Formats: sequence, C-alpha cells, structure tokens
Amino acid sequence: MNNVLSLISMKSAQENQELIIRCQRENMKNFLYMAIAMFQIREYRQFEALGYKTIDAFIASPHIVVSKGQFNGLANVARMLQWVNTTEEELLACGYTSCMEVARLARSYGDAEINREKIASLLTRRSKGLIDHARLVKEVAEILGTKSKAKADKPAPVQTLDSTLEDDSSDDTATESATDWRKELLTELARAVAKGKDRADAAALILDILAGE
Repeated sequence: MNNVLSLISMKSAQENQELIIRCQRENMKNFLYMAIAMFQIREYRQFEALGYKTIDAFIASPHIVVSKGQFNGLANVARMLQWVNTTEEELLACGYTSCMEVARLARSYGDAEINREKIASLLTRRSKGLIDHARLVKEVAEILGTKSKAKADKPAPVQTLDSTLEDDSSDDTATESATDWRKELLTELARAVAKGKDRADAAALILDILAGE
C-alpha cells in the first residue's frame, strides 16, 4: 500500500512534464529495438525456428499483441535503416508513426537510392519539429503519387522479403479493393477482441490497430 501511495504522490507540473517526455522517449526506443527484431524475424524467417510455418501464424500467436499492419510497418522501418543514413537520436525525435510513414519511400534499395534526399529531408525536418506528422504524411503521399504516375505504363516490381507478406506490397496500391481492406481490418479487430484479457484490454488493442491505419 505504501509503495502505491508513493507512486501516485503529487508531483509538480514540471516533474510530470519531464516524466511524460522521458517515458515517451523510452517507449520510442523500445519500439525502435522491437522494429529491428521484427524485421530480422521476417527477413530471415526466424519464425520457423520458433515453430511457426508462416509469419502470419507468428503474428497471430498470443505473445504478439500487434496487428499485421503494425508488425510490417515497424519491420519496414528497420528495413529502411539498411540503406538510409540517419541516427538513433533523429529517429527517436521523429516518433515511430512518422518513421513508419517515411519507410514507405524505402521499400527496396532502389527506392531508397531514388528517394535518398527526400527521406533525409523528411527525417531531419520532422525530428527538429519543422513539420508535423500530418504534413509529413502529405509529402510522402505526394512523392509516391508522382512516382506512381511516372511509372504508370510499366510499374516497377516491388522487392518483397517474404512471399507471405501480402500487405507489405499493397500499402500504396491504388487498386486495392474495398472488400480486401475491410476483410483484413475486421480480421484484425476480431483478433484483438480474442486476445483481450477483458473489455478494456480489448478496446486498447483495437485503438492500437486503428492508430496504425
């Protein structure tokens, strides 16, 4: 009881602000390390060593509490780091949602080379607070849209790390049918409900899924 009372004891506004900032930073660092682990499990098919036949089966296991989209989004951030010159400090300052968005510009070595300057600019400006996440999302969409129009007659093949990762190559596909994304979203929501320990826990998992959309 005393420990709990000590934990919730009144702190100053400055102390609470510093606590929030520190915890946010620690959470982001954890997400960065988790992204690297997810990438290696996917890239090197390490899920097989854990007894899973597919990456989907691994993601659906009780121990992994993220959606397929979130898993691939984070893994793609680590994939980007193979080809993009940045720093841990810059990535931490950007935040994981912005990093996942920028990673869409580096889905292969060729993409990373073509978009190298734009990627560097986005990461630097976001980390310095010169643009917000909404602006970053808009710029990424504009870059992808321009590239798509330029190659509309003959789309370049997208590098895939694992043939089982269907959504890894469909994030930016304009022809994705409404039925497909609705079905996938419903599946993820149902999985969250099944994994939830109680109603509040399931609701939190659902919010995480929606936040990653």
